[in-house]
Amino acid sequence: MTIKNLEDFTENKIEAGWLPFFEDELSKPYFTLLFNKVKEAYNNSRCYPAKTDIFKAFNLTPYQQVKGLLLGQDPYHTGVATGLAFSVDNGVPPPSLKNVYDELKLEGYTVERTGNLEGWAQQGLLMLNSVLTVQAGKAASHSGLGWQQFSDNLISYLNQNNDNIFYFLWGNYAKAKAALVTNPSHSIFTATHPSPLAGTSFLRNGCFNKANQFLTKIGKEPLDWSATAKMDKPVKIEAAASAKITKEKNYKDGFLF
Repeated sequence: MTIKNLEDFTENKIEAGWLPFFEDELSKPYFTLLFNKVKEAYNNSRCYPAKTDIFKAFNLTPYQQVKGLLLGQDPYHTGVATGLAFSVDNGVPPPSLKNVYDELKLEGYTVERTGNLEGWAQQGLLMLNSVLTVQAGKAASHSGLGWQQFSDNLISYLNQNNDNIFYFLWGNYAKAKAALVTNPSHSIFTATHPSPLAGTSFLRNGCFNKANQFLTKIGKEPLDWSATAKMDKPVKIEAAASAKITKEKNYKDGFLF
């Protein structure tokens, strides 16, 4: 299993800074099995995101520019997945994004509600789903292929090889990954999952301003959370006060809240 095999299948290059991580994973037996299962799935059924976008998160957020990680569960299975957790192309945002937009408004940001969050990725937020692919119309259908080992190893890689990264872990599924973040220089911000199934309990968690306070404290440029769409370069903003984190709900209808 080689990088060329991966790039030939996805018809896309892996960003150079991520190559050491990918080369290490490709040398492991699990990844060969995973790759073969993913190829079979894409050859025999409609899957999302497009092959060219499977590793889009890594290409939009170069390794040397990672400031934070937003962890999702698996891609949207309705045809709007773009390879970035929670994000879609410009259009009608999925229900999970409504609470995200409402939280941004509560924290003082004016955001165009298109569903496109590429601007965050360009500013250094690695927007990664724990499972990177899905079969059309079947939520979590690729959860048994081996992607979780890949994404867990990625979290561990960042934890061990980088300092001063913030992690957005929304919902109990994502919060369980906090055990992989042991480097004391990192900062974890948790909240209820923004799915509408959790009502409005995601709101007033203050995660966006807390992340910017963290970045400012360590001397890094904060993210402009208003700049969600793709842009030429990030805009520097001031970090504001954070709000109180709300309580968690329980597991319901396929989401861990």
